[in-house]
Amino acid sequence: MKKAFRRLIAIGVVVAAVLFCLRVLFPLPDISDRGASFSSPADGTTPLGRFMIAEQSQHPEGFTGVRSLERNDDALISRLSLIEEAEVSLDVQYYIWHDDVSGVIIN
Repeated sequence: MKKAFRRLIAIGVVVAAVLFCLRVLFPLPDISDRGASFSSPADGTTPLGRFMIAEQSQHPEGFTGVRSLERNDDALISRLSLIEEAEVSLDVQYYIWHDDVSGVIIN
């Protein structure tokens, strides 16, 4: 039992050391000069804008009402539907943009 525990500790130390070295060798990009981003307010003159205003009124201040879409096809269909219904603007913000199906279609 002690031998297995020591081996587990040794593996943990090695993994932590590797992660530390990778973090030092490949630091995150500097974002200090990046400007703030803001979303456009919902436009009540369009059907989608009216829907958004109605949905926002159902959430307490500080809560977004964002829904996580776990399946890729659901997320793609939702994006394409919102793009199709947009009449004024698109406010698209992604943390990771891959060369995948939705990235190619939306781009």
